[in-house]
Amino acid sequence: MMLSDLQQWGLDEAKPFLLELEEGVLAADRVLRHLPGKRLVIDGTWRGQPVVAKLFFGDKKGAGQHEYTLLKTLSKEGVRVPHAQALLEQGAHAVLLMDRVAGRSLGGQLENAFDPALFQRFLETLWQLYHAGWLQSDLHLGNFLVQDSGDIVCLDAGAMKPAPGPGKYGVLADNLALMCAQAPLAMQHTLITQCLAFMARQGVKMPRFEARCRKSLQRRMVKAHRKWQRNCTAIRVEPEPEVTYFSDRGGRCSELWKSYCRQPDALSLLKAGSRVSVYANNDWVVKHYHATGIKARTRQKLGLSRASISWRQGWLWALLGIPTPRPVMLAEFSRGAKAGSSVIVFPRLAGRPLSELMEKERPRAECLAGSVRQWLAHFQWAGISHGDMKAQNILASETGVVSFIDLDGAAHSFVPGIINARNRKDRERFEKNWRQFSSSRLH
Repeated sequence: MMLSDLQQWGLDEAKPFLLELEEGVLAADRVLRHLPGKRLVIDGTWRGQPVVAKLFFGDKKGAGQHEYTLLKTLSKEGVRVPHAQALLEQGAHAVLLMDRVAGRSLGGQLENAFDPALFQRFLETLWQLYHAGWLQSDLHLGNFLVQDSGDIVCLDAGAMKPAPGPGKYGVLADNLALMCAQAPLAMQHTLITQCLAFMARQGVKMPRFEARCRKSLQRRMVKAHRKWQRNCTAIRVEPEPEVTYFSDRGGRCSELWKSYCRQPDALSLLKAGSRVSVYANNDWVVKHYHATGIKARTRQKLGLSRASISWRQGWLWALLGIPTPRPVMLAEFSRGAKAGSSVIVFPRLAGRPLSELMEKERPRAECLAGSVRQWLAHFQWAGISHGDMKAQNILASETGVVSFIDLDGAAHSFVPGIINARNRKDRERFEKNWRQFSSSRLH
């Protein structure tokens, strides 16, 4: 296969392949990232050695050459980056070959068990980069690996930009704010505190740093929220004459999910309602919203159907690291007998409703309530509201992890008054459960 053939690939065509180059054959085992017609990043083999390769299609601006040169420059300056083996060209296209770097994701390591000393080493790396004249413009924890030696390696050198010069710490503050905003929501306040402490030790004040972080978070949420109902790397949109399907592009059960959308009652009934019915098996939960007619079709077109809201908010919450079953398919019926109705499919989570624990295992429920209240504080920071924060909509795993379900009333806002009012309503709804499931009902 030639590079010109790969350039024609769509989002659904990324798969293992052999790339014929003048210097030899590159075997692509796994596609890591795909921007159709622009770039492809693969994990593969070159001359018997494992490599990561970036394929630049129609590289008129010389992005491949720029990144190759930048990797060489950074390495000479003592910055730990993947070794650049070669830059190969084929017509207007380019292939950058790099050593595959062994290590663990910095983000995954900090999320599993936050290590202040490790994070401080990471901040020292960024500080050294800045004083060497560089900023990582796409600064998120997933772009760094921690090796067994403890060294921290920067993976995405292509996002490195020249720093504005020593002493201009406002730019560095914005960069750190972006990093905090791109971390899981539950980690963000910890990272903010750590960043402020580190910069204070360097003698640098960062006024309004928390506000910078929140602004970066809001920009991230707005940008992400727009993606969930269009074709993109994560989402596949398939319009048909009577229905449009939105699905998780990484899923492997698309036809199965479609069958559930067309005939949800093929699964066991969990809840029957005039507006929504819920069906399930061991693996999937299917919600069928029954609304039909002109009003329902209008809400669909505006993206305001309850299923559409649940779809977008589910993806947004999952992006922010909030424990929730991210939906895998949404079917919006726009014509025919089902016009205006919607069906949404979720993975089924293991766990028991917190309401059941309130009624039967009060001490355990009271312990879990602390986690829920902490999440409510995170929600207020991000401007998120659930809309129906009752204990029936909170699942508890055997290990004590709480998850949130039923997001068709969820919303987000960046207006302080609206945020506070919605968060207060969520808190009041949750606390009301303790009176509903009072200890006098325990036996």
